[in-house]
Amino acid sequence: MAGVAGLALLFFTSRSLAAYYFEPKYARDDYRGLAYYIERTAQSGDAIVLSAPGQAEVFGYYYSRRPQRADAVYPLPRQRPIDAAQTVDELGKLARSHRRVWLVLWADDESDPNGVIEGWLRDNGSLVDEKEFGTVRVELYRVTGGG
Repeated sequence: MAGVAGLALLFFTSRSLAAYYFEPKYARDDYRGLAYYIERTAQSGDAIVLSAPGQAEVFGYYYSRRPQRADAVYPLPRQRPIDAAQTVDELGKLARSHRRVWLVLWADDESDPNGVIEGWLRDNGSLVDEKEFGTVRVELYRVTGGG
């Protein structure tokens, strides 16, 4: 009887682990991959905007600021609900001091439901690259000076 119970336990555990490791719907957001991607392709003077300030801790854990890489991380918007005027003002200042802006989008339906940040970047820059890491999306914009 113990052998049957052990086999049943092994069967269900192995199915559960297989789903955990190989089913995309159970995948966690890949901040390690995202941070590595930005580190590998960022240029000196780039800025990184985190669309939900709550992701700053996990992003900071994986992202190492090397001197030749993006050196400025901005959590925007600063509060919920978003203050659109303040956020647009900060984006303008950011664009005047950085040629390229990485936008890390996560939970933006909560932090920026009207797409103020992404809309401003699309209106005042050009989308250069876009990539997904689980439910986290990163976009790279070349900005034109603050609009």
